[in-house]
Amino acid sequence: MADALVATGLVIKKGSTGQSWQITDCNWSGYSLEVLDGSHMGSTGWREKVLGTLADPGELSVTIHLTDTAPPLIDGSFDTWSAEYNGGLILSGAASVTAVEISASVEQIQTAQITLTFDGAITLA
Repeated sequence: MADALVATGLVIKKGSTGQSWQITDCNWSGYSLEVLDGSHMGSTGWREKVLGTLADPGELSVTIHLTDTAPPLIDGSFDTWSAEYNGGLILSGAASVTAVEISASVEQIQTAQITLTFDGAITLA
């Protein structure tokens, strides 16, 4: 039997408010490190790569049901956000809402897609 976990039970929380939403989809872009081209006139045969030193903590895109509770809005500030995955894995860090999209199709559940952009160090434990 596989040890894989089913993606149910995910909880997204904003700061100390403990506010959470009915989540239907969640995607973290992951963190990344720039790879710079260090090639020069003396390089031969292959390009030379240099790793950058500043990591980008990425973005978290979350789709939620639109209910009587308003989705988080762009407020121009960073707050502590956490994503608690099934199985106990927690992604957390300072983030700001940088995009909000609302979808309301005929005879469909209304949803909102929220994009959080992380700032600085994140924890994944």
